[in-house]
Amino acid sequence: MKKKSYKSAKKLAISSILTALSIITLWLSSVLFTGKLALLGLCVCFSSLVFSSCGKKYGLLHYFAVTLLAFLFVPKNAQFFCYVLFLGYYPFLRLKVNSLVFRTIIFSIIFALSFIFLKNILLPGFTIMPYHYIIGLIGGVIVFILFDYALLCFEIFTTERLSFLYKDN
Repeated sequence: MKKKSYKSAKKLAISSILTALSIITLWLSSVLFTGKLALLGLCVCFSSLVFSSCGKKYGLLHYFAVTLLAFLFVPKNAQFFCYVLFLGYYPFLRLKVNSLVFRTIIFSIIFALSFIFLKNILLPGFTIMPYHYIIGLIGGVIVFILFDYALLCFEIFTTERLSFLYKDN
């Protein structure tokens, strides 16, 4: 019985520390002038580490905790929406959907819907030409595939070098 409580306490501690680091990186991405995308990517790496080392339950808890705390403490909403709409759920999606093609299709749909939401709700008087949608989508898909590859490299690195996180899980 003690072994089980030790494992769950270890998972809770790891996910809590990585949640705090995620909030710090989201806050820094909203405060600093440069490195915004790199800090958002680092935040997703922390989320991926929680999902891979602690499991889906603690990973989803991490996602909802970061979402709530980012809503409360991150001063700029752009980073919050970027985390909630695109980046925060991605490690969970990566666990559930193994095909890069399907993940790219899901990303494209969410990207297009958020682009339409941005134009119609947040900026109703702003004119966006149809080719802007296409250029934005193509650029977004290219960046998404590069991001997926970088996250895969990060996951391989952590499983090889940070094996102490994965022991007794």
